[in-house]
Amino acid sequence: MKKLIDNPNIKELAEQGDAEAQYQLGMRYFRSYGGKGDDKEARHWFWMAALQGHPKGMWKIAGMLSDAEQALIWTLKAAEAGCANAQWWAGCLYLRGEGVIQGNEQAVYWYKKAAEQGDASALDSLGKCYASGLGVEQSWQEAANYYEKSAREYKTLYMDKCTEEYEQQVRAAKSETCKSQKNTLDQQS
Repeated sequence: MKKLIDNPNIKELAEQGDAEAQYQLGMRYFRSYGGKGDDKEARHWFWMAALQGHPKGMWKIAGMLSDAEQALIWTLKAAEAGCANAQWWAGCLYLRGEGVIQGNEQAVYWYKKAAEQGDASALDSLGKCYASGLGVEQSWQEAANYYEKSAREYKTLYMDKCTEEYEQQVRAAKSETCKSQKNTLDQQS
């Protein structure tokens, strides 16, 4: 996948019909790069990408639709096109029978598709399925295997964020300690 979101020519590429540029431009508007977000512009570019079959564009459109039936249709299209988030969500929908005929085996099918791409939520969901025997033969060993893989994926996803937050807290604490020590020294002089 091309990394275009910071490309100064992204809008030009999107206007020329590049589906990845359209999706990433939608993300730029959605995430409010450079100021306030613009949901209308984001939706426009997600639609443009989705209509060309861009998996994540379809997934974003599904999440922006208020019509549950249409959201389901776009979620399943995104899942079929290979979007791991949509595959995991499709598994959840089948497991609960929301908008589709409830089917544990179908849920496991979609969880496995997403898990093949390293989706931590799907790996966790598979662990739960194996632990409880939903859609698969119950297996504590398989459950533990999927839970372990899920934990590794979550650790990878959140380690950088947690490390950055921890370092900010340490800097803030050191700053407060320095201020406190300076105030003590000032009072002693």
